[in-house]
Amino acid sequence: MQMFTLLERLAEPSRIAQKTVRADSAAQLVSIGRNLERIFNTRVGSAQAQMDLGLPPPNELIPHWPESSADLQRAIETCIEKYEPRLTHVRVVALPIDTELLQLRFRITARQRGFDDPVRFETAMGQSGVVTCRSGV
Repeated sequence: MQMFTLLERLAEPSRIAQKTVRADSAAQLVSIGRNLERIFNTRVGSAQAQMDLGLPPPNELIPHWPESSADLQRAIETCIEKYEPRLTHVRVVALPIDTELLQLRFRITARQRGFDDPVRFETAMGQSGVVTCRSGV
């Protein structure tokens, strides 16, 4: 069975209400990627119901760079494990900094709950602090 976030179910009830015999891994992967982007663009302490949701603000990371890279890597892994239950066996690895675009990049590998194949995402945090998350890279 496909798993969608509550917001996705409310936004598109007719499409999601359709019963399927087989889960759609690709559709779920897109949903997971959107959710990860929302989580990563939330700053720690900004969600009153879950004060630990999100990533630290970039201005707290930059003065301690490159040592803070490990902190950001752990924060990404912790957020996924706690707030994206559709992924298991999560591993986050820092990628070389994109000096041309000035981006911090991380590769996420995991297993999609209910499926055998591993999945990959690449996240990038740009100068503005906005985080993008692409699947299948």
